[in-house]
Amino acid sequence: MEYILASVIVFIFLFLFVFSTESIKQKGEIGEKLVKRKLKKIWGYKKVFNNMLLCINNKSVQIDHILISKGGIFVIETKNYLGSIYGTENGVNWTQVVGKYKNSFYNPIRQNETHIKFLKEHLKNSLHYHSIIVFAGKEKLHTKTKTPTISLISLKRHISYKNKKVNMTKKEIKLVSEQLKKLQKENKITLQNHIKKLKDGKF
Repeated sequence: MEYILASVIVFIFLFLFVFSTESIKQKGEIGEKLVKRKLKKIWGYKKVFNNMLLCINNKSVQIDHILISKGGIFVIETKNYLGSIYGTENGVNWTQVVGKYKNSFYNPIRQNETHIKFLKEHLKNSLHYHSIIVFAGKEKLHTKTKTPTISLISLKRHISYKNKKVNMTKKEIKLVSEQLKKLQKENKITLQNHIKKLKDGKF
């Protein structure tokens, strides 16, 4: 009886700590702060946008991070989970495994493809985009993808390597940065409204 009770308590704790909406939100915010710090350390001329919220023609997106540097426009989707992560390039969902417990979440590569498509449509440029998926916690990644799916510790090295090839001039970096600022100013949207649209199925 005591064993069963202990197992139930452990299950409830794991569910609340790992899988609850509030816990996922908090870990997500922590992950984004960690990535934000890493991006500040990228060497060279750059422009960085964090937690970018855009709404145009009743379509809204929340982009965790955009870094514009000589290597191109880096669009970064951040995740922060525990346990092991399984997923493929084209699968609809990925899976988080913690012990005996599993949790599915939408493929972050697909999620980021939507973000990049949105940016291409509204920035109206033919510059080079890089999609990066960053896991900021202590996850064990078991993913099979062409799109870079990396740990936080690898982020700076990955971007620095991509920056070896010059795809953007300083003038172009400034221009794209101003375009993004203009989009932000003209299309204000709160995080609450964005989440509400997602829940209502309007995005």
